[in-house]
Amino acid sequence: MKKLLLAITALALVALMPAVSMAGDSDTCKGCHNGSVAPSVDTLKSKYKTADELVAGAK
Repeated sequence: MKKLLLAITALALVALMPAVSMAGDSDTCKGCHNGSVAPSVDTLKSKYKTADELVAGAK
């Protein structure tokens, strides 16, 4: 019974993770992600000149 409960819990977590990981769904993330997982490195380097600007933009 414990193994069955553990298996069902693991299956539920695996099934729900993609829904949680979409950064484009959050209002604060829509500006950069546009529904994709992450912008390219070149895009980030052209948009933000320093790491501090990147952190400020993420907030």
